[in-house]
Amino acid sequence: MQLLRRRSRITNRPYRGIYSYLSVETIERLDELVRQGRFVSRSHAVDALLSRALAELEREEQSRADSH
Repeated sequence: MQLLRRRSRITNRPYRGIYSYLSVETIERLDELVRQGRFVSRSHAVDALLSRALAELEREEQSRADSH
């Protein structure tokens, strides 16, 4: 997994913002989801997937709290 100095294969410019923290493989997977029409943009995909992951973590924490 390539993590340092990632550059866009299309523009050959460094990724900026949140994308600079993601692996190239993750960015390519996000782009594939956009191409498939599952999200309207890469930023929409990031927002939706992070929101889902955070909601899942909250459910897990609540479930643990309820079981104790």
